Amino acid sequence: MDETSLNTDEINEILEYFIAAMRPSQMKAIMLRVGRYLRDKNKKRITAQVNSDGSPYRPRKKITSPGSMKTATFQYNGGAHKVFVIRETAKGLLGFYVRKDSGTNYRWFTKAKMSEVKYGRVNAGKKMLTGFRKNLKVKASTDQGGTGAKLYYQAGKAAYTHHLGLVENGVQYPARQLLGLSEEDKLEAINLIMGYFDEVLSNLGHENRSKKKGKNMVSPFTGYNHATGQFEW
Repeated sequence: MDETSLNTDEINEILEYFIAAMRPSQMKAIMLRVGRYLRDKNKKRITAQVNSDGSPYRPRKKITSPGSMKTATFQYNGGAHKVFVIRETAKGLLGFYVRKDSGTNYRWFTKAKMSEVKYGRVNAGKKMLTGFRKNLKVKASTDQGGTGAKLYYQAGKAAYTHHLGLVENGVQYPARQLLGLSEEDKLEAINLIMGYFDEVLSNLGHENRSKKKGKNMVSPFTGYNHATGQFEW
């Protein structure tokens, strides 16, 4: 059986022609389409707690196992404290807290000296970084430098720290990817771009069939000749 192949350079030439022929508004539309797909895909990965290569997030350091642990936040002798509660009585509570310089510290707190007490729980099995999903935004811009779409986090520095695994306030955070691009994402982005081209060409064919005699049609592509129904190379 005869085989037919298309050279990569030929594909690039075709894509470059289409892109060069598109108006800025069309480029913005197609970039937004790709950007929104990548935004939604990265949100799903955060929910699934995996990086773009499919590897799982490094697990949270477990404070207790199994289940969760009670926490207490309060004022004590003029200072603010947050501790993990080990035992609590009518007179006070025994808790521990962790400091970067001294490690785990255990202490008894007298309730008579505690004020503004708030209780909570820390679940060792709770999913991490899910709050960043709502901060992932996509934006397309058109200027003299070109048209593109960017994904960014409104959370700024916090997202940057978790994503790259940086040191913040003396604490080393493990890298957990909040924004990535998989091989599947790259293929889908190409499919979205080609799908957009297909939609534009279908609309051109419809306009060409329905145009009135002598009426100048405005083409989305500057290189499209309505008289011949062909692209001008």
